Amino acid sequence: MRRTAILCALLMLAGCTAHPATTATPSPSPSPSPSTGHLGDAVPWLDEPTDLPTVGPAPVRPTARPCTGADLSATAELRWQDGAGGMTLYSVGIRNAGRGRCSLGGYPVLLSAGRTVPVQLGDGRLGNLDDQERPATLDPGEQAAFMLGTSVQCGTGGDGRTYRDISLQLLGRKLPLPDVTLSGTCPVSVGELHRDRAEVAPPPQRYAVLTARIDAPAQVAPDTDLDYTVTLTNPGTAPLALDPCPVYRQMLWKAGGVYRLNCGPEVIPAGGSVRFAMRLHIPDFVPAEQFELEWAITEASGVGPTATATVRVG
Repeated sequence: MRRTAILCALLMLAGCTAHPATTATPSPSPSPSPSTGHLGDAVPWLDEPTDLPTVGPAPVRPTARPCTGADLSATAELRWQDGAGGMTLYSVGIRNAGRGRCSLGGYPVLLSAGRTVPVQLGDGRLGNLDDQERPATLDPGEQAAFMLGTSVQCGTGGDGRTYRDISLQLLGRKLPLPDVTLSGTCPVSVGELHRDRAEVAPPPQRYAVLTARIDAPAQVAPDTDLDYTVTLTNPGTAPLALDPCPVYRQMLWKAGGVYRLNCGPEVIPAGGSVRFAMRLHIPDFVPAEQFELEWAITEASGVGPTATATVRVG
């Protein structure tokens, strides 16, 4: 994804943003039974497809006092260079070297040997724009960033010069970038200052204490629903509330999906078990073979209780 994001920035120039899984608990396949007769008193299946749990970026910070030139220092990192295509892309960091939080936004002025360089302004995309904060509100030691790049793919529209002795003019202060050289026929591209919001740490796994067991028919016909049950057992000494309601994934060959559990029971008692009815549609393209039916609770911080069973399609 990072490579794709870098390419987005390059296109702007030319056109002048692992969790460990618990060990599966194999379940012996029971003898064939009617499609739903084995469900018994299981909690009914809930047809509620959903997405896998994820963790988003930290919230946008409130704007603080404006940064001053005295607060700032600058560094540049070469992020992409394509000799054949003549593209060069730098990520420039503007660090808050002050003692307090401050906010910084907009576009710096680009200088070469003290003279203003004509530029093309852009969003400076590197990574997911939704995860970027504008203006950037920085704690001491943190940095805002923007993209700086050139290309020779325009042919016309630029002056075809090489710029050395590069510096930035920002908030009345000149910030040198001694390791940056810019050459190209396209206008130099300057992105907007922003802060990448850090990802929030996921909460600890809540349901890893549970164990899971599948009770499924030994055989299912293509283009029908596979009805089966999953028994969740709480071996702990305290009841476990199903809050938030767990998300699970089920899979048999290429048939599968992500659903929310029916949390009608609300609590699994200490040392107790609850059976949940499950349903998985088996498309007609699934070959007549024996497969592993896989089921697992999935949380943002990892995969929880997992179970498998063998089911023949045909």
